[in-house]
Amino acid sequence: MSAVAISLSLSLNPALAHVRQNHPNTTEQTVEKQTLIMGIMMGLQTMENEPEISVATATAEDLLEIGMKYCIGREVSQNYVMAHKWFNLAAMKGSESAKQYRCEISREMSASDVADAQRQARDWLTLH
Repeated sequence: MSAVAISLSLSLNPALAHVRQNHPNTTEQTVEKQTLIMGIMMGLQTMENEPEISVATATAEDLLEIGMKYCIGREVSQNYVMAHKWFNLAAMKGSESAKQYRCEISREMSASDVADAQRQARDWLTLH
């Protein structure tokens, strides 16, 4: 497991223990990926002197998956603003699916919500 995943595992230990206990056949690679995604969703940073989780660390697929979780309310409360934000970040990494989903949910959102999502994506990029 990478240093990033290990330090996030410490922060997310109860959730990861649950995954390992209830899904014993889960590979370390899957646990590491889920740790990264959970850390990104929670806005966690790694321990001191280690790199932050950033849009450069996550793949377009990882960011798309986070957007889908918010879009359909899987493991989080449904939130189109947050979904749009993550779809926007995934689209910036080249995800065509993210572009389509972002377009679809923007039709269900007010102009101010879309602007808020875009602002949050820019802010996240600035911080990470």
